[in-house]
Amino acid sequence: MSSFQKGLIFGSLVVCLTVLCSVSVPAQSSDLKGQKGQDGKTSQTLEKKSESKEKTEVGEKSSPKSSESKKSVSKPEKNKKPKEVLDPDKTDRFYTFKDEKGIEWIKQPYKYMDERSFEYGDRHYILGRFFLDLNGDGIGELFITCPPEGGTGGNAMYCFMKGQKGYVEILNFQGGIVSLAGKKNAFLILKTSSWAGGGERSLTTWTWNGSKYMDTESIMIYAERDGYTDEKGNWILKKGEQKPIYTWEFTENAWEDKQVWKLQSEYK
Repeated sequence: MSSFQKGLIFGSLVVCLTVLCSVSVPAQSSDLKGQKGQDGKTSQTLEKKSESKEKTEVGEKSSPKSSESKKSVSKPEKNKKPKEVLDPDKTDRFYTFKDEKGIEWIKQPYKYMDERSFEYGDRHYILGRFFLDLNGDGIGELFITCPPEGGTGGNAMYCFMKGQKGYVEILNFQGGIVSLAGKKNAFLILKTSSWAGGGERSLTTWTWNGSKYMDTESIMIYAERDGYTDEKGNWILKKGEQKPIYTWEFTENAWEDKQVWKLQSEYK
């Protein structure tokens, strides 16, 4: 091989190497540019994450204050009284409960009396009632009969006074009211009479003691012989006495929420 041919081969090799080098360098530069771009994006995402983290930290620090403000708003007023909660142990099936002073209140006197009738062996007995204003306040006190609790002396009678929490029992007796004998402690003095057997009667005087009626006198009489009744059995009023005026009503559904009351004339 001549020297000319050797030179030509050497020259062509140099040209090839030059071309190859020029092609590989841009590729490397583009790779570097891509890496630089990725690094830029990564740095931007890291910056955003750090900013959001700072915001959450600030929010967490400020949240206790907001919760404290909510708590302060929800605090109850100092002067507000708590609601009265009835003690189940003090509530019985007679529809009664006792308050903090030990006073027994009756929420439903008719159901109360119906339960008393059941205690004496007869459920849902016909109950009788009338109203009589005992203290002059314009509100009639409620009188209810409990026939099964009575006997030959007459029906058992219970008197209830209405208050803020229900009714309070203030009097119970057997028989009926025969006269009103004036007043004591701003309440009427009541005289009741019941049969005692053998023609005798028990005559009882009831006076108000500040919270209920108490019997202050009880005597046995022969009404007609002793001048308390006339020949027809009508009560003869003494000096200072008045005849009680009230209207009898009866119901057959005392155990229901709403009673249907009828006048005595409908129950002959």
